[in-house]
Amino acid sequence: MDPDRWSSDLNLLCEKLATRLAGDGATHPNAAALTIAVRGLQGSSPQEFAEQLGLGPAELLGIESGDVAFADLPPTILALAEGDDRLDLDRLRG
Repeated sequence: MDPDRWSSDLNLLCEKLATRLAGDGATHPNAAALTIAVRGLQGSSPQEFAEQLGLGPAELLGIESGDVAFADLPPTILALAEGDDRLDLDRLRG
């Protein structure tokens, strides 16, 4: 099987998720979409990811619901995103 045939554009995935979150009323959909994508790339459940970040589950839920601005995301989330070449933070900041 050719892995490039099934590769995903994670930026496009984040943008589509952000559009959906915005439609659902999220105030900061791009930050939420990035956080959800980073959690997915880590292969973590919400509980596991919150623990990894030192957050409570309600705090992570707020971030993933779009209540937190991009500039206010926990530095760990941004560091994980910056460490993945498939994510373009400049593009995803909106």
